[in-house]
Amino acid sequence: VLTAVSVHTFDIQAVANKAALSVVALMESPEADWAFCSGFVIDTDKGLVVTADHCLQYGPTVFYVDGQPAEEIFHIPEQDLALLKTTTQKPRIDPTRFPIAPGLEVVGLGYADGQFPVRAIRNVVEQLGVEDGTWTKMALSAVVSGMSGGPWVAADGGVAGIIQFTQVAPPD
Repeated sequence: VLTAVSVHTFDIQAVANKAALSVVALMESPEADWAFCSGFVIDTDKGLVVTADHCLQYGPTVFYVDGQPAEEIFHIPEQDLALLKTTTQKPRIDPTRFPIAPGLEVVGLGYADGQFPVRAIRNVVEQLGVEDGTWTKMALSAVVSGMSGGPWVAADGGVAGIIQFTQVAPPD
């Protein structure tokens, strides 16, 4: 069984560079020079991309993935999760083999502020959310607009989660 990797024990840049090859840009037009959200490839042959559902609910009605037409084929609004179909040659990214637990160091990948190229943000899982016995959310510190839908990647280069936006009410 693999254990969580502590901070500064793996080469963040090497992991981020490899995983970034699977990150895609959600764009309003094929010629757009910015991304309104991010996503990542889970099946190259079938053209399947995962992203955050809120990107599609509040984004344009017609969108493109890396300049190619895309369509939403499945979504779970309660989980802020969407599956897209497009044409891509980018490699897929597999799930992490590490147990997802507080203390797991991850790297968030996406188009920060909608700008190219992919940027990386180092983070550590703070807590997990469980709903009806199923793990639902990882609490991590803030990320930047445009990175929603991108992957949280662990030291083995696998996906540990998806970058999502949740507003948290301030304590009373």
